[in-house]
Amino acid sequence: MTFLPEGFLSGDATSKNGHLLVAKVKELSQQRWGKETLLLGNHPSFLKALHKLGQYAPSEAPVLITGESGVGKELFARALYLLSQNGAAYVPVNCGQFSDDNLMVSELFGHTKGSFTGAAHDRQGVFEAANGGAIFLDEIGELSLNAQTKLLRVIDQKEIMPLGAKKVRRIDIRVISATHRNLAGMVDFGKFREDLLHRLNCLHIHVPALHERGDDCALLLNHYLGELNAAHGIQKQFAMPAMRFLEAYAFPGNIRELKNIVETGFRDSNGQTIELEDMTEKLQNRRRNDLRLEDISEYYNRMADQGESFWEVIHQPFLQHDLSRGQVKAIIQKGLQKTGSYKSLMKLFNIPEKDSKKFLNFLQHNDLKP
Repeated sequence: MTFLPEGFLSGDATSKNGHLLVAKVKELSQQRWGKETLLLGNHPSFLKALHKLGQYAPSEAPVLITGESGVGKELFARALYLLSQNGAAYVPVNCGQFSDDNLMVSELFGHTKGSFTGAAHDRQGVFEAANGGAIFLDEIGELSLNAQTKLLRVIDQKEIMPLGAKKVRRIDIRVISATHRNLAGMVDFGKFREDLLHRLNCLHIHVPALHERGDDCALLLNHYLGELNAAHGIQKQFAMPAMRFLEAYAFPGNIRELKNIVETGFRDSNGQTIELEDMTEKLQNRRRNDLRLEDISEYYNRMADQGESFWEVIHQPFLQHDLSRGQVKAIIQKGLQKTGSYKSLMKLFNIPEKDSKKFLNFLQHNDLKP
């Protein structure tokens, strides 16, 4: 059963259709959880993601939601569930919270008493708990290869095998997953199963970064400030210089960072107007953390001076989100300034000639060319 607004699936991803869907999601969210699930934006890239949300809701196929950290992937997952299976079970799981592989597999698929040290009783896994509904696997790129293998079986055969169990258990479940990582790149590096990626990526929604959404930034700034004003019975507003600065700011932390900055400005401002100075400390700290110029030189020198490979020094940390896109671009640019060509750059960064296509595809796919 789907809960789409009438006429949504007809036509293109127009603003009207987007607003109809957002209103329906808010209504269903209030009914289900007593709070709003807010999807707010007018930019064509955001409306395209909303339209896919509406298109995919009637399906039972797995959906992979991608996008940078903080863009609202979990909100899209909730909305997809509300529009398709509202009332059935919905179980969100953060795959990045587990440091132990047995704990991760046990949490996902359950275990029987005595199946490992500390397993004092049988435990139902989240997949079994979500039977008949949907499970949301956030940070899917953090799953171990062992857990990935078990997940592949769940999707292919719709059955689970708890740790220590002797019989499989049948389940009927829709899998929604999300990641900020480049899973295709992780496949190249042997960190993610290619067959699992194909299963998860049956349907794909990409949530655009805030810096790609134009005037949506101002819309969101005013919305979250309006929420704070309403909650405190105050009418604060941004000073024009502050608003102009924020509209031009890249927000590398996306909507999560935007909300934090609005909260800081609201709390630290003394009058009815939020000045740029009320947010300067947080913005400066973010800028310093984002640049980390000393790390850029360190990574560059490890390749250029110490003979380490680009795949180990840059590729893997980038996939693990330890290096930002801006940092990798700066390293590439520094190398190009020295060598003058990508062919010579590969030699400087100790990349075998046979990997030239893989290297250039990696740069192109992740928008890493300066």
